[in-house]
Amino acid sequence: MTRSLCWSHARRKLYEMCVALNSPIAAEAVDRIDALYDIEREIRGLDPEARLRERKARAVPLLDELYRWLTDELARLPRSSALARAIRYTIKPQHWPALSYYCTDGRAEMSNNAAERSLRDVALGRRS
Repeated sequence: MTRSLCWSHARRKLYEMCVALNSPIAAEAVDRIDALYDIEREIRGLDPEARLRERKARAVPLLDELYRWLTDELARLPRSSALARAIRYTIKPQHWPALSYYCTDGRAEMSNNAAERSLRDVALGRRS
């Protein structure tokens, strides 16, 4: 079993900082993550080997650049700022490899939104 984290959750934390703080750093991070989602939309429906090939060619360079950029921006922010916490959530050593896992397995998804949506009815029924 391999740990894979959801990019929607990482993006959401940065998006919240974009809205709350009107932060250009957070907006840039969201735009960069959206570029990764654009790739996924383009390769949806391809077989796992083709998806993996496309991810390695197109997404991995963007992920590498995103990691470097987030690390650089984090170094410039006050340690206790909300934006720094959102960035640290994304790049912390136990999260980044799990966020990047989808680029090592063509069967993996970038986010688990579909799985969460399918479980929503179960959770809502349990509350009732």
